[in-house]
Amino acid sequence: MKLIPLFAIAALAVHQAAAFTVLGRFTPSSSTTRLSSSTTDIEALLAKARQLKAEAAAAEQELHKEQLEKKQCKDSELDEFIDKLFPPNDDGLAGVSQDSRKVTGPQTVSWP
Repeated sequence: MKLIPLFAIAALAVHQAAAFTVLGRFTPSSSTTRLSSSTTDIEALLAKARQLKAEAAAAEQELHKEQLEKKQCKDSELDEFIDKLFPPNDDGLAGVSQDSRKVTGPQTVSWP
């Protein structure tokens, strides 16, 4: 009679022990293989991210350089246009102010 309770306890112990065991498809060798392959994938993605970041920084520098060159070109064109409108003379700005005083027509308006 004491044999049946011992058998029941042993069966219960085996059942509970089996609940805590790792299933066959998750063997330690396959998990380390997955871990190493995922580590390799992560390292490859990080390397790609660093490469893309470096390329983006280089493209940003090139864009900034091109924008500065365009601005300098527009500024020089504007300076040339201003020099054509108001040619430089020895008097500096005095020539511009003297030219602006020359007004054609009557300078005063008389009312009847």
